[in-house]
Amino acid sequence: MIDQHEARVCRKEKVHPRASKVLNAAECKFYASTLKLGLARGYLGLAEELGKQDRLLVTNTTSDSAARMIAYHKAGWEFDLSSPTSAQAVDLEAKFKEAFRNYVAKRKS
Repeated sequence: MIDQHEARVCRKEKVHPRASKVLNAAECKFYASTLKLGLARGYLGLAEELGKQDRLLVTNTTSDSAARMIAYHKAGWEFDLSSPTSAQAVDLEAKFKEAFRNYVAKRKS
């Protein structure tokens, strides 16, 4: 998610949003097998570029080793997102709401 001004600039100039202007980002992956550690490493690189706050790796599968690695690096994740009504989906929605609420609160004068 980015704010409206940044979106307009990106569209007009045909550029990617600046990392500092990204409110919330989620890398979403759907896999038929266990999450590979390499994917977690790749996500950590992306999270490092964008800044780790309010950045998430979201997948339908799980991996204890990937979860340990991501938690160690204090990055965000939500695994085993199997249905929109699952506990994980509720947690994910809460994370998005919190990020948006904080964004709005910081901009009120």
